Amino acid sequence: MKITCDRISDKVAVAQIEGDIDGEKAHEAAELLGRWFEEIPGCDVVLEMAQVPYIDSTGVGVLLELWRSAAARGTKVSLCHIQPGVRKVLEVTKVAKFFTILDDAG
Repeated sequence: MKITCDRISDKVAVAQIEGDIDGEKAHEAAELLGRWFEEIPGCDVVLEMAQVPYIDSTGVGVLLELWRSAAARGTKVSLCHIQPGVRKVLEVTKVAKFFTILDDAG
C-alpha cells in the first residue's frame, strides 16, 4: 500500500491511495491517514481511490473513522474515482451515504 498526501489549498487536502484496504493493510492505512489528518486541521479531505481495487469491512472501518474524525472537527471527507467493486461494498454496507462521491479530485 502506498499513500501520498498533499495539501492543495488552505481548505482542501488530497490523499492518493494505492493498493487494497483490507485486513492486512487497514492498520497501516489508519495509522498513516490518522497521523496526516492531525497535521491538516480545518481542511476537507479528498481520498483519491482510483488505485484501490479492493476494500473489506476492516477498510470500511478505516473510512468511517476518518469520517467521524472529520465530523468532530467540522470538516468532511470525500471519495474520488472509486473503483466499481469498492463502490459496491460502500453501497451494500450503507457507508457511501456518509461521503461525498466525486468523479474528479479538483
